[in-house]
Amino acid sequence: MTNSEQLKGKVALVTGASREIGGAIARELAARGASVAVNYHRSAEGAAKVAASIEEAGGRAVAIGGDVTDAAQTAEIVAATERELGPVDILVLNTTGFSNHLRGPFLGMEVDALVDNMAAQARAVLRPVAAVAPGMAERGTGAIVFISDSFARTQLVGTIGHGLTKAPMESAMRHLALELGPRGVRVNTVIPGATRSPNLTVSAKGQHDGKLEPVIQATPLRKIGEPQDVANAVALLAGPETSHVTGAFLPVSGGLLLL
Repeated sequence: MTNSEQLKGKVALVTGASREIGGAIARELAARGASVAVNYHRSAEGAAKVAASIEEAGGRAVAIGGDVTDAAQTAEIVAATERELGPVDILVLNTTGFSNHLRGPFLGMEVDALVDNMAAQARAVLRPVAAVAPGMAERGTGAIVFISDSFARTQLVGTIGHGLTKAPMESAMRHLALELGPRGVRVNTVIPGATRSPNLTVSAKGQHDGKLEPVIQATPLRKIGEPQDVANAVALLAGPETSHVTGAFLPVSGGLLLL
């Protein structure tokens, strides 16, 4: 079986798919044969570009807007996916829910802001799962992949916002893996380390802002990750090669996060 056939006939819904990592995930799943719903909240243009790139490569994709923290909008996102592509076989939970104003140390931070952010991330993860898992369980098959963050497992001063956003959801994935496994639904987590994005710029030649040097030197592979690295891991966990894997946590960090 070639890569382009691994997910043939499958329908994937990728939340937060209009930007770097989410877009790479959507394109990789499509390259392996899946039809992909490219979900976005605010960036309609970005999602349209991702969907168009998939179509241009011979795949099938549709951009679907909506806020996955809202129950009614999440239901409509799933309904639109099913109308356009079919029942969801693969759900990738990539919506971050993290707010930049929560960067910094705990002292001096508003506790309510942290709690509200945790709740927003929980909704962004649990609402889509609640919307698609019953259908997956009824059909006896499905794959759910959550995109976490290395700061859910490592600590630096100023990253408590990241940690509290993702760590509770990693726990939720363990519970879901246990509960949904007997129904044929696999639940796994990918944990990226430092990955190239507009906020973490690395050129194609490996040139970077000097501020990244300590991170690179602390990483065994001595480089920053690419969105495609994360996409490859997601596609692996969503595909048939890992049909006996659930409840797993896969770091994609160049060795920075050694579990």
